[in-house]
Amino acid sequence: MLTPKDLQFNKDLRKYEPSQYGKIFLRNKLRSSSHLYVKSLSQHTGSVNAIEFDSKNEFLASGGDDTSIILWNIERDILVADSSSSSQSSPTRMSERHMSNIFALQFDCQSRSLISAGNDGIIFLHDLCTGQLIRGMVRTRSVLGLSSHPCNPAVLAAAFSDGRVIQYDTRAAERPPAMPILTDCLMATCVAYHPTDEHLVMAATADTGVCLVDVRQPMQLCKIVERAAARNGDSCSLNACFDSTGSSALVVGRCRCPALYSLTTPDQRDFDSASQIALFDDANYYSSCTSKSCCFAGPDDAFVATGSDSCQALLWQRPSGLDNPAIRDHAVRGRGVAQVDKACLTLTGHQSIVNQVRYCPRFGLIASSGVDLTVRVWSPFSLGPDFSGGVNPCDAPPQRQVHTHSEFLSGGVGGFLGSGAGNGPAYRSAKEKLLSAYFDSLLQKDVCSSNKSSNFSESSSSSSASSSDEEPALSG
Repeated sequence: MLTPKDLQFNKDLRKYEPSQYGKIFLRNKLRSSSHLYVKSLSQHTGSVNAIEFDSKNEFLASGGDDTSIILWNIERDILVADSSSSSQSSPTRMSERHMSNIFALQFDCQSRSLISAGNDGIIFLHDLCTGQLIRGMVRTRSVLGLSSHPCNPAVLAAAFSDGRVIQYDTRAAERPPAMPILTDCLMATCVAYHPTDEHLVMAATADTGVCLVDVRQPMQLCKIVERAAARNGDSCSLNACFDSTGSSALVVGRCRCPALYSLTTPDQRDFDSASQIALFDDANYYSSCTSKSCCFAGPDDAFVATGSDSCQALLWQRPSGLDNPAIRDHAVRGRGVAQVDKACLTLTGHQSIVNQVRYCPRFGLIASSGVDLTVRVWSPFSLGPDFSGGVNPCDAPPQRQVHTHSEFLSGGVGGFLGSGAGNGPAYRSAKEKLLSAYFDSLLQKDVCSSNKSSNFSESSSSSSASSSDEEPALSG
């Protein structure tokens, strides 16, 4: 486990991160592990669609289909020293609930308030100290993405299902001023402020793809990062994020591999100048059924991570040399793309599709969630009796058996409808089985026509944790 002496405060990035020694140790630990220790956070009664760490790495927030928002104090509720402390501690529930599914969570840049939004079109601001509602902003369309301003805690941006991306200033006493960043687009699925350039916003829409916009010149795209490409008329449902310096962007979407783009150019606003520099794939990676988020992970963003329809979270190591400007620029000019065909770490344990993955640099933690009702927190270190498993191949649990479509139709997945309402273990277990069977049914229809059908079947019947001690190299 990282101790206080292994941590230092990065003033430029305004966050705690491991010292140089801690970075080397943690990077090697993640590279050499076949699996990770895991702790399950079981407080939700519906699918967990949104998780987020704050910038100070003090809290983890989660929200989903049960319309409730739970705030976990990392040191008190997750990194407890013993099981007796675990039974006494409990996370904080925000007092205000949404009226429908929660899709997005964000902390402000000072970690004083939590922003939530979702299918009901309402954006809530919650006070972290009291759990009480600060204010609410009502829109008519679902909110699919949120981003907080990197410097101003009163400013946020939201991506809406009708294609609009809007910036709000919550300092106004009554109706907050709304400044459109993008309009006249199809569904907007995500938005993210650049970590060091507060005027630059990255957004993803169903028709344009992933693009950069200068908020001082709204509605004018200054760069296309990745163009949208639909399959059979369906949206590719793109999601994207910056690395901690803003020099790279990671993009994920349905029916496509995660892709890494370089944004470092003489003029980063130069239209169409983003270049793909790496593609990531794995035999266990499949993304067709649900929208996924992505993140950078590890010391100095050495890894990229996302979820998979195979009920796993996957981490890939970024190709070596991409942190060297000369090598990166050569790859950009020559259109050299690194192909990383194997994840260095596959996290097994979820009962259904994994949609969300987030990284906590202060403690080296990875959080994941998805269709099942449990948030899982992963660590390369044994942090106490509440963390199970280990870092060896034999520590990965076997994956559950895939439910057939006929089992789902016949109700032979635990008798959910007859189990009664409640929050007890029997209710949660029955509901998880029903959700798993439903999404298994959807997946099998799609997998039948996919060239990855055999990979999905193999990963669903046995543990497929894998590791690679070799650094992927930049090709081209």
